[in-house]
Amino acid sequence: MLDPALELVLRGALALLLGTGAVQKARDLASFRAAIEGYELLPARAATIAACAFTGLEAALGLALVVPLGLGLRGLALGAVALLFTLYGTAIAINLARGRRTLECGCAPSAYRQPLSEWLLVRNLALIGVAALTLLPVSSRAWRGWIG
Repeated sequence: MLDPALELVLRGALALLLGTGAVQKARDLASFRAAIEGYELLPARAATIAACAFTGLEAALGLALVVPLGLGLRGLALGAVALLFTLYGTAIAINLARGRRTLECGCAPSAYRQPLSEWLLVRNLALIGVAALTLLPVSSRAWRGWIG
């Protein structure tokens, strides 16, 4: 069972990562679209739709992770987060296997430029692990906040 404080920290960290990623992608949708197109996994005409869809999905999942747990979105959102990071990792792995290391990852197009690397695969595996860990049942220990 997962301690409620740890669950809150992990879920909050994922929500923050997804939320800031969505904002950065939305601010520079053209760069994110170009990154998606650069992966050469979708037809070029689908890149704009995919860029908008991924940006919206990241924003929606970030919000779903912070809504009250009673709404029943926690498990669904965490599963979707794990699938999203699996999809991102798969796209990276395919392009690394193709030898395409100079592509921009598209993770945060406005903030910095980062070429594809094995490190990004490790990072995505860790994020999948965090989402999976956060899916564990939360203990019924009384929440006392930071004091006491």
